[in-house]
Amino acid sequence: VSLSQFNNNEHALRALGTSCDDLLDEEIFSRHDEEIRDFLLCGAPLNEYPLPLCTAVSGRQDAASLFERASKSNLFIRSVDGKEYAIHHIFQTFLENKLKTTAPDRYENILGSAGDWYAQADDVQAAAKCYMRGRQHEKLIQIIAVLLEKMGGIGPVLDAFKREEFILTIQYIE
Repeated sequence: VSLSQFNNNEHALRALGTSCDDLLDEEIFSRHDEEIRDFLLCGAPLNEYPLPLCTAVSGRQDAASLFERASKSNLFIRSVDGKEYAIHHIFQTFLENKLKTTAPDRYENILGSAGDWYAQADDVQAAAKCYMRGRQHEKLIQIIAVLLEKMGGIGPVLDAFKREEFILTIQYIE
């Protein structure tokens, strides 16, 4: 069974009174032990899966072995280079939706932890995206202040915005 088959047959599944999410949940996700399910849900809001990030957001030092177990269990996960993993986008979307609906506070906290990890790694843009998605407004304001400081204050940012606004206006007129 492949995820592309699920995706292509969504209309047929709905006619049967089910959805891709229901099928993924009942036939794949729920058949694995709670340790694997919980670990995968911890990574659900992430857009990438490097081991140090997964360790930080899950609090699990055994992230590599959990990814390997999930990969060997045909959970649509593969190792990219032994230090980063990839999850099929349909399965990742399923996991993210499941976490958002069953534990919205946990979803936001995981994104806050991911933002902290990116901020520590000096990836201000990725941190800001996580804080924004996780509704971590205080941290978002702090990281924007760091970004502004790196860019030389608000003046250059406003100048760039004005240039961009001017360009967009001209493109709209054309």
